[in-house]
Amino acid sequence: MNVKVFAPLIGEGVEELTLVSWKKKVGDSVKEGEELVELESDKVTTEVPSPATGRIAALLAEAGTLVRAGQAIALLEEGAIGPAASDEAAAAAKPEPAPTAGPEGASAALRPHSLLRRRIAERMIESQRTSAQVFTVAEADLSAVVAHRAAHKEAFAGEGVRLTLSAYFVSALARALRLFPEMNSSWSEEGMILHPEINIGVAVSLGGGLSGGLIVPVIRRADALSLMETAHEIERLANAARSGTLGSLDVKGGTFTLTNYGATLSLFAAPIIDQPQIGILGTGSLQRRPVAVMGSDGVESIAIRPMVYLSLVFDHRAIDGEAAGLFLRGVKEGLEAWPPSRT
Repeated sequence: MNVKVFAPLIGEGVEELTLVSWKKKVGDSVKEGEELVELESDKVTTEVPSPATGRIAALLAEAGTLVRAGQAIALLEEGAIGPAASDEAAAAAKPEPAPTAGPEGASAALRPHSLLRRRIAERMIESQRTSAQVFTVAEADLSAVVAHRAAHKEAFAGEGVRLTLSAYFVSALARALRLFPEMNSSWSEEGMILHPEINIGVAVSLGGGLSGGLIVPVIRRADALSLMETAHEIERLANAARSGTLGSLDVKGGTFTLTNYGATLSLFAAPIIDQPQIGILGTGSLQRRPVAVMGSDGVESIAIRPMVYLSLVFDHRAIDGEAAGLFLRGVKEGLEAWPPSRT
């Protein structure tokens, strides 16, 4: 009896997957539960086990092609052992030829887009079509954060946790979202959807230079985490993203997003909102530069301070400029007054 192998439903909103590689070929024997195929979405990579013991009768999709979640991608002859495959199965295994595109000149080369690159492009354009996105910037003095990190990074390292600036940004952002719950919401035509949990997506670069991509795993209930728990979760998710081992729950349910482009030495940018959220915070490169400071005696002076730009993009359909400014000030003040009452 032939058994169909289906592309799995691996997450909310995931309709198409790239078939990365087959672990077996037509005619090979396979055991139930044995890894059969590797599939990749723009969020996660997953390995699909064989649903039965038998022989591969047909592969209905080629490596490198797109398949839809729920689509039949292989046929197994359950219980059969040996190299033969039926003529009918072999005919079914032949995919439709894919169209090819050549360069427009001898010096040009065509590099096909990955599924991840296509999804990023689609979502960025769709986001800008969907919401009225406005950009505002504040500057934060990270003297308190830098001093706290210098005093605690060895203790964190002793627990196997790398203490990065991103952990402070996530913690300050989570506290501001708790103070301004309207920023932790989504737009709908019927009204604002206020989310009960603060789940912060953190953009992670997957490398690959100019042709690379990014993914946004989610730190769940970020406002309930200590600084160490936050740092540990950031590191866990970043490592899983780059190794392709994120679970489906790791990329679902985000209510606000943080993108830290400071590692590239960018000072500030206007990131694009991850729909259906209504805001995204970007953090730039930390720069030591002279600024005017007010002493406790009320006298102004010039001092060298570690400064960073905080860029907030918000959906003007849902939030006005004053509310966005107050929220951004809350993030700034949380960083400048570090540590908060609970770390």
